[in-house]
Amino acid sequence: NTLIDTLLLFLYTASTNQQRQYPKLICREATVPTISRPRIKQRGAPRSFDPIGPGSRLGIHSFSLCVRDRPVEALGISLPGSLLLWLGERGDPRLSALAVALATRLDTMPIGSSLLGDHAEGFSCALAQRLAKRTGKQVFASVNLPGLDPASLALLEQQLRHEMEQRPDRF
Repeated sequence: NTLIDTLLLFLYTASTNQQRQYPKLICREATVPTISRPRIKQRGAPRSFDPIGPGSRLGIHSFSLCVRDRPVEALGISLPGSLLLWLGERGDPRLSALAVALATRLDTMPIGSSLLGDHAEGFSCALAQRLAKRTGKQVFASVNLPGLDPASLALLEQQLRHEMEQRPDRF
């Protein structure tokens, strides 16, 4: 729960740039209405605030993968223009690495940067770039799997692509 709250707060602050209404929250195929904020007394007509946009949705998709008999938990949080993907071990909700990537008009490969963690490992940034190219969205990727060799990481990415092809509406 703490990891999900942190990721939601991160996406919320990354996407706040206009005043709109709060969206509905979609969590594992169940629509849950969001809690309304108390209104602050203002001069003139009261305004509502929505960081995402009118009629938009926030999608949360949790699934499991297995790489060479090692269970991997995955959490995808999808907004209309961005995607946050967290990969980690079961029972160890860490956010030790975080990278962002987004497409530009200047290059065919999206630009990427490491926000948290060791930039030398680089798999989070590389994964974010490939997913940004595939989805056309701004992608935040966090891969928290110490000790995986490059072949296992390639297998993990292949399984992730398969999940995205099977459920494109959740990404």
